[in-house]
Amino acid sequence: PVDTGDAKFTSKYKGTLNGDDIKGHIESDWGGETHNYDWAANRAKSANAAGTWNWAIVTEDGEKINLSLKLKQDGDKVTGVVILGDDETSISDGLIKEGQITLKVTRVQDGTTQTAKFKGTLEGNSIKGKIDSDWSGEQRMYDWNAKRSI
Repeated sequence: PVDTGDAKFTSKYKGTLNGDDIKGHIESDWGGETHNYDWAANRAKSANAAGTWNWAIVTEDGEKINLSLKLKQDGDKVTGVVILGDDETSISDGLIKEGQITLKVTRVQDGTTQTAKFKGTLEGNSIKGKIDSDWSGEQRMYDWNAKRSI
């Protein structure tokens, strides 16, 4: 039932769910006058960040550093690890909303706390964005162009 102040009506929705689609019929009673409508709805597709992602960072002196992420997703929360060589460091504050992914990775190396903040756009099997990191000992911004391993 709906009461807009000016009008009162009741609508009954019936439909059939098929995958991410619902199709059906609406029957509305507008003060004793019946109206019938067809209706359809589609479930919004959310971005899927789960999987293993690989990319490389090229330093100012031309050194290529290969990195990976192993991500899990539960709703809009993202967890997992970043892998650099044999070291795995846990992700914190992982979030994905409307295709935008953000992650934070904090590690302690030689008694110093270092942080990398990842921000990117996820489209299919690719993430493009930036990493703001002080892992090199200095604050630096890197391009992030990761591909999902399949």
